[in-house]
Amino acid sequence: MTPIQALTSLQLLVIWSGTIMCYNATRLDGGNEKKYLFPYCIINSLVMIPLTLTEFMGIPIKLTYLVMFFFACIEITLIPYYIASIIGKKKNILIEITICFLGYFLSKFILKSTTTILYLISNIYITIYVCRYFIWLFSANERLLLKNTPHYWIIMGICICYTGSIPYFISELFILKLGGFEAYNKIVDIAFLTYIVLNISMYILFIKSYRCKINLQRSLSGQL
Repeated sequence: MTPIQALTSLQLLVIWSGTIMCYNATRLDGGNEKKYLFPYCIINSLVMIPLTLTEFMGIPIKLTYLVMFFFACIEITLIPYYIASIIGKKKNILIEITICFLGYFLSKFILKSTTTILYLISNIYITIYVCRYFIWLFSANERLLLKNTPHYWIIMGICICYTGSIPYFISELFILKLGGFEAYNKIVDIAFLTYIVLNISMYILFIKSYRCKINLQRSLSGQL
């Protein structure tokens, strides 16, 4: 088993574990996490099955791009909606629809069917909402004990993964545009390992947030 196969398998295991934890944490008193984050985790856990199998067997590249495009549209919708629900901002679904189509066509015509530009735009858009969350957090009147605040750990995980992935997609864009697929294929595994580590880190913080939520539910119900 190669390093990328091992890390991809670990990523799948962590995502499934995080999804189970999300279900346990939201089944009684879900709130915004049940409405937005649980569907995100469920869809991500399903999407990761064919993407993980890609590392072990031949899967048509068009199917891989289709799955990646589908998930990009999911994350660019559910994550900003989750953050907006925390900070009390209204959302307009037309913005997400426009970004999905714009990112797809730019990727299609500039890079010939890859999803790089779509994911870059998606990550920048999500990062904008992460910044809006931190502005809200540090300007809020109420004092929050951050280590016990579920949405804080969730947003920190999103920040690490999506904001941290922006340099990855920018470098991928330049390599594909200037060096072509031949140059990209020489370094794709190393670059992709970095992305996997960021994704695993996000789910570890998700699990931390779910534990906070479960502990909070037990405390409110008088169970110590």
